[in-house]
Formats: sequence, structure tokens, C-alpha cells
Amino acid sequence: MDEPTSAITDAEVDVLFKIIESLISEQVTILYISHKLDELFRIADRFIGLRDGKIAGIIEDVKQTTKDDLIRLMVGRDIKNRFVKDKEFWEMKF
Repeated sequence: MDEPTSAITDAEVDVLFKIIESLISEQVTILYISHKLDELFRIADRFIGLRDGKIAGIIEDVKQTTKDDLIRLMVGRDIKNRFVKDKEFWEMKF
């Protein structure tokens, strides 16, 4: 499933996840692609990170994993919320 929740409501997401849980209980493997990390932590039993079309790594122990770990796997480095406001830009009069 590629970004299956991108255009559905929260109630529909709950229905989808119940279906996924049912399939998993029947030993069906689900490949679920999403940038919504909360969803991944809700349903995944392992993470496979892809970067530039290649496997960047696999995280087997979801319960011991953080969002930062998953982001690092996806982008290949730590992400810090660092930015510098361009004072000159913000002082421009439009």
C-alpha cells in the first residue's frame, strides 16, 4: 500500500487499520509505505528505510525505536530544526 491514508478521513483510517490487523492475524504480509510516522509506529512490526530507491537499512525492533531513528534511516543523517531567518528578507517592504 503506497500512502493509503493520504486522502481518507480518520474514521476511514481506523477501518483500514482494522482490516490490516485482520490480514496480519491471517499471516498476510503488508508492505505499507507512508511518511506519516505515527501510522507506521501504530501498525508496523519492522521498518525498512528506502533512500534514493535503495534499501538504506532495516529496523527490526519497532518497540525500541524512536521517530528520530526512523528519520535518520530515511534521510541518512540527524535532522535538527536549525534555520536562520534572513533579517534583510523579513525587513523588505512589499
